[in-house]
Amino acid sequence: MKKLLLSILLSVLVFGSAFAQIRWQTNTTIGQELKAANTANKDTLILDFKNTVVYSAVSSWWPARATANLGKDSVVKKTLQTQRGIQVKGFVNNSTTTAYEDGTFRCNNAGGNGNPGRFTGVDSLKQYLIHSIKTGTLNGSANDSLTRPAACLFNVGANEIAFGMWPGKVTKIEYIYRFDYTGKACTDDITFEMDTYDAGTTGKTATYELAVYKSSVSDANLIGTKVSNIYTTGQGLKTVNVAASIGVASADLSNKQLYIVIKTLGTNNDGVAHPVDASNIPLYYDPTVVFDNFVAIYASSSWDAPSGITVGAVLNHNNGSPVVTTSTDFSGGTAVPVYPATDYPINIYLTSKDRIGILEIKEGNDGGGHIAAYSFAATGAVKKKAADGTFSIDVPYTYTPSDGTTIMYLTIPAPASGSVNDTLEIQLLANVPDLATRAVRLEITNGIRFWYNVAAVGDVSTSVDKANSNGITAYSANNLLYVKNATEYITLFNIAGQKVKSVSTTVAAKGINVNAGIYIVKTGSTVQKVIVD
Repeated sequence: MKKLLLSILLSVLVFGSAFAQIRWQTNTTIGQELKAANTANKDTLILDFKNTVVYSAVSSWWPARATANLGKDSVVKKTLQTQRGIQVKGFVNNSTTTAYEDGTFRCNNAGGNGNPGRFTGVDSLKQYLIHSIKTGTLNGSANDSLTRPAACLFNVGANEIAFGMWPGKVTKIEYIYRFDYTGKACTDDITFEMDTYDAGTTGKTATYELAVYKSSVSDANLIGTKVSNIYTTGQGLKTVNVAASIGVASADLSNKQLYIVIKTLGTNNDGVAHPVDASNIPLYYDPTVVFDNFVAIYASSSWDAPSGITVGAVLNHNNGSPVVTTSTDFSGGTAVPVYPATDYPINIYLTSKDRIGILEIKEGNDGGGHIAAYSFAATGAVKKKAADGTFSIDVPYTYTPSDGTTIMYLTIPAPASGSVNDTLEIQLLANVPDLATRAVRLEITNGIRFWYNVAAVGDVSTSVDKANSNGITAYSANNLLYVKNATEYITLFNIAGQKVKSVSTTVAAKGINVNAGIYIVKTGSTVQKVIVD
């Protein structure tokens, strides 16, 4: 279970709070916690605004100290940075795209930090907005005035607060809540609560629309159907089921960056701002709604192999027998003997569990640069098992080689539908001088990120044909290449590391017809070199 607790200092009047992103991780600084839910293989994110009273840090009114402000009052505020992912804006009419907002209490970018105010109620907010002026005119500040919408965290009960926006004179208001489900399966519907916090003074109700988008807020990225009447002010506390409301299954929200948008045109249903009097005070103002208790249940990808993978783990390839190591160990463990000065294949075996997003492999070296000894082939570097148990089925991927300074990375697309448990053979190419050892650190993620160190040593004298033989014999005779005692498919590579062909154990035992040359023979974990005259 993942809980985001906004432990925010209580003020008799008000103090600010910088609001930050909803992250899928524990953040003890703000009381955010990630735990396993009771349901197998699921986690839960709960965004539950909570309030902790700290009387030693209460805000209060003080006489202004600046000479220019003598005779006026000002406010001392306390702030606390929390997390991103929440946005709210107000607009002066239905066609305007530039927000009309308070200069102090804003939360206007779901991708960045905001600063909502912290208030005991609407009355204390109004008092602050009236008295926060730095000019001689009541309510005349360009930044803080009763005319301007203010993003706030309001008291809603004992030790409870909720997020909303004081509308000021505007009637068009738009909330956005962003949840990044990339690499996650949405197993249950996303829910949240909304309520009418203040009825306003128009004597009318406002209706709210719900829409959910992927990647960005545009009609082209709309998921499901817009709901024109998800909530009407005055109807009381309501729990909104997001997927069910827009007519899609919970799974349709999986593996997407979600933007949950709730907006209104106000009590007049036209988005036109209310008029103000000579003191810049709205003649009317609309209701204030608040949001709380977002719940998102999801299943994340994980790893079945190599063993020992947890979030942020570091493993050494260790010549094909991976072991967990420390973050400061870049050695790769026991180096793989490779034929020197040749793009020689080293196979890495990965098994994802419940993979729903992309699988990405890129360099994660200390210092961030590229290790020139390593690369991937443009094609044929990723394979999955065939029915006979051999890794002989090509898996599509995108490979971006290094330009010499930038890192290389390989990306395997997300499964076409649903989640998969896939075991893949990833072929890394090592080109190492004779007697030299080179190591590379790979950053690998399927939603759960870990690091994998690989080392290779160029060794002609030991030669690859003596490494990892496992009783398997590879040799040439009568212009044929033979492989005896193999139990898995046999793949041949030329001296440049290019795949020549793959054959069954039966064909290999009877002799493979190839041109004269040097070949690298690979079957399972066994790698041998054979010269065919």
